[in-house]
Amino acid sequence: MDTQLPVETQIDIENLMFAINEAAILAVTDSKGVITYVNDRFCKISGYSKAELIGQTHQIVRSDHHPRQFFQNLWQTISAGKVWTGQICNRAKAGQHYWVDTVIVPFLDAQKKPYQYVAIRYEVTEKKEVELKLQSLLDSTFEGLMIYNVEGQVIEANRTALDLLGQARERVIGASVEELFTGALQPFEIGPRNIMLSLDGGTKSQHFDVSVKPYIHLGSRAFLIGLVDVTEKRSLEALILQQDRLATAGFVASSLAHEIGSPMGVVRGRAEMVMMALESEKSPSPQIKTSMEVIVQQIDRITKLIQSMLNLTRTQSNAQISLVSIEPLIRDVLELMVVEFSKNQIQVELDLDLSAKAMTTPHAFFQVLLNLVVNSVHSLCEKKEKNPAFSGQIWLTAKTQAGQTRLSVRDNGVGIEKANQSKLFVPFFTTKPVGKGTGLGLATALKIVQSWGGRITVKSEPSEYAEFTLELRASAP
Repeated sequence: MDTQLPVETQIDIENLMFAINEAAILAVTDSKGVITYVNDRFCKISGYSKAELIGQTHQIVRSDHHPRQFFQNLWQTISAGKVWTGQICNRAKAGQHYWVDTVIVPFLDAQKKPYQYVAIRYEVTEKKEVELKLQSLLDSTFEGLMIYNVEGQVIEANRTALDLLGQARERVIGASVEELFTGALQPFEIGPRNIMLSLDGGTKSQHFDVSVKPYIHLGSRAFLIGLVDVTEKRSLEALILQQDRLATAGFVASSLAHEIGSPMGVVRGRAEMVMMALESEKSPSPQIKTSMEVIVQQIDRITKLIQSMLNLTRTQSNAQISLVSIEPLIRDVLELMVVEFSKNQIQVELDLDLSAKAMTTPHAFFQVLLNLVVNSVHSLCEKKEKNPAFSGQIWLTAKTQAGQTRLSVRDNGVGIEKANQSKLFVPFFTTKPVGKGTGLGLATALKIVQSWGGRITVKSEPSEYAEFTLELRASAP
């Protein structure tokens, strides 16, 4: 049987091969990767002759640009009978690098095993150099930059943007803008805005100033995203607001102490006079006597509340540490928080050594302990929001032993994730929702306690409990 192809078909194939040879770089290898054929264009771009290439592997033109894993993945793909596509940086005989878009097609035998491979390549060195220069320019900025196309898919991102989002490049490139920013940023929303993202599996929240503007990327319409982390700025703003409120509270407390303290002293004195008069009567009314005792108690409570506010707002930059009885200070803090305890149905259990003393300063000790108690209240409230039937408890223990006083604040709230426990005392780190914490309370508390020669430790089990312990010296050095 005559199997010769028609003349026209032969001419068409010859023309096709001529066109491919003019446009593409061709190479054929056997099943082991040994080169058996190359076209003239391969020789021209690599600088090697056919005699130098045939019988070699592509190791002869391999550059040091790609890691070993890159070629391992390539070989695993084609040896499994699958087509591989990608970009490869090769090295010519003279030493210069060149880039090629590459398609490697395995030819399979009757057992579906590759017996040869055909590689078709197109040089894209100039285009790649433009991309690399653009990437270098993007990476040189301190601002996070991302580019997405008209389909809303990210096509480029600089190193800063990847670091800010905590994402690998492979995860970002090709992802949709809406997916990447979890709906906080929609494609084609031109202009500036502020967004908040939950990162690290939802364990922390970051604030970003974001701007989106139209952009021409390599000749095509696209959009440029500018990304700036302003979490610290927001924390500082919250801290300034908190300090302003504290200063206002201090002014109010001072005014109360002056304007109310004196009249309250007079009222208490008069109440004591009435009580003394009742004592001198032969049959004083029990109801009147009890009422007067209540009046005196409430006057003392108001006085203590005003004093607690003063303790909270006073500065102690020049205060000298001394051996202080801590039980009264503990009760002052609890007195200040009694409304919060009642409102949130929180039970407080005390186990206090009434003789416990510590090397500290009263005002600063008050602030440190108040911070720990407030944190416990927030934790309990967060747990109660999820489970209204939950009963919150705080255990406060103070003991002195072997020259050291240990004060523990424990609650049965939401606890602290293991990954966050080592970050608790890092400035500006907070696990609280926005508006409930600046991330400076514990950092400041630790600094204060360390200045006394003490330390703060933490133990916690997520969803079960958290316990903070102050360890302070119980005697002067």
